Amino acid sequence: MKEGLCEYCGNPISWKYKPRKFCNNNCKNTYMKVKYKEKNGMSIQKARSIQKKSVGLCHDCPEPVVIGKTLCDIHLHQKRISSRRQQESLRIRILSNYGNCCSCCGDKQAEFLAIDHINGGGNKHRKSLKVTGYGFYRWLKKNNFPKEFRILCHNCNFSLGHYGYCPHEKEKPGQLTLHLVS
Repeated sequence: MKEGLCEYCGNPISWKYKPRKFCNNNCKNTYMKVKYKEKNGMSIQKARSIQKKSVGLCHDCPEPVVIGKTLCDIHLHQKRISSRRQQESLRIRILSNYGNCCSCCGDKQAEFLAIDHINGGGNKHRKSLKVTGYGFYRWLKKNNFPKEFRILCHNCNFSLGHYGYCPHEKEKPGQLTLHLVS
């Protein structure tokens, strides 16, 4: 019985007939991936992806891609569904962390709820972050749900932004109030 050391992890190995360089297939595969990346400047997966893209095949299967995309119809549809689920899951998590209802009128219909900057300046803040939509939700999660935000329904949020007050609040003296005449 002969002995040696694994070329990847350095653990002792032994063999009876044919000399071995690695203690197991995990070490062998990892070593090969590292050497390939060192030699070619990219991973094996990246090289395969580039090769498939150059001949117009889907990243995930041998089907032709949709024009201007890197996926076939089936995988493009699956990716859109998966992305939409992740976005909705994140939105639900954001809403639940801020109370799941409008802090002004109490509306709980998720489709009508939005995140509001309590002290105003939301547009300026989002521009400084260079994020929009779900990117802003990811920022809220990453920053551990800051207290400078709250949930408002779209009606309350618009009214606060446009008129400076919400009709659900008690009227304040000297404040312009709009009433429709029928």
